[in-house]
Amino acid sequence: MTSYSDGMESGTAALERLLDTQDKGLLVIGCPLLRGVARDALEEVVRDSTAVVAYRGQTLMEEGELATDVFHVVKGRIELRVESISPNMEVEIAKLGEGEVFGETILLDEQRRHVTAVASEPSILLQIPAVTLRGTCRKNPQAGAVIYRNAAEILAARLRRANQRMVTYLRRLHY
Repeated sequence: MTSYSDGMESGTAALERLLDTQDKGLLVIGCPLLRGVARDALEEVVRDSTAVVAYRGQTLMEEGELATDVFHVVKGRIELRVESISPNMEVEIAKLGEGEVFGETILLDEQRRHVTAVASEPSILLQIPAVTLRGTCRKNPQAGAVIYRNAAEILAARLRRANQRMVTYLRRLHY
């Protein structure tokens, strides 16, 4: 992928070189959505997934677009943002790092994206088609149970963090 400044280009180029030496199958290691899934069930997921090198500032998905993929952050950092009440202004709602996923809500419903994801530094991601994950879950119910349990745990942790932020915000308002 092309980058727009020397600093970004060198960071992205280094990640591209690293990626060239990695087996795509190794990129699923540490993916919390796939933790505990049997190796044979992962073969189709690995085959259909795409390794992505993102430069700093690159938008990986946009709020409002159709959701088609889940992303696993292999290396780097990603900011999740939502459009503010003010036009053309976004508010950061989360920072994700290595070993985290985003876009997993596509497994639960087929709604449009509710956040924008932007690389805050050069990053390597594994882009996993939701249709492949759903197919794996359908063909292998045991793998499906593990994947959906993992998705529920990820979403529950995010909901807890959001609730904690809301409580902190409300306490500041009232004290």
